[in-house]
Amino acid sequence: MTASTMAPAPRVETQTHTPLPTERGAPGNVPHGTARSYQDLQAVLRAVAELRRLSREQIDELAGLPRGYASKVLAELPSRSLGPDTLGPMVGALGVQLLVVDDPDALARYTERADKRVEFRAQNAVMHSGTVHVKLSRRKLRKMQRKGGKNSRKRMSWKTRRGLARKAARARWSTPKLIEITNQEATNGKSE
Repeated sequence: MTASTMAPAPRVETQTHTPLPTERGAPGNVPHGTARSYQDLQAVLRAVAELRRLSREQIDELAGLPRGYASKVLAELPSRSLGPDTLGPMVGALGVQLLVVDDPDALARYTERADKRVEFRAQNAVMHSGTVHVKLSRRKLRKMQRKGGKNSRKRMSWKTRRGLARKAARARWSTPKLIEITNQEATNGKSE
């Protein structure tokens, strides 16, 4: 191959990050990476763990997580994911913090749509503000109960259905038993 037919090498951009102002005497606050997705976040956390030379077991112990959890979350193909209960302890164990900043590229892409949506919300603010309360009438509730009863009866044998129907009819049509309690029985705690 000649030099003119070879494809140019891909251009790799390196970004220089200026350290953020330190808080409470923290050593540096240098960004370790940019995460625009959950997978990016896992990759950044994995890189920080490698940089700090922390084993997955040490991370579990420091974060108070179940044994083996960090290795499942920080694996190349994770079998577990970070949730609201585990993200904070994991970030704390690695000694990092999450910082949310504006993304100029994303802002440029979505500014037009975002403006339209803000205007739409301003026009309908009265309709969408507050909590939604749903009131169901007795008629609607009875209809839902009947439907649920029919669905549960579909999976029963005819003997079971007949037994339930008889039991319900007896309960519906029987007269309630009245028990008379005298003062002496009430104080002794005895009843017939």
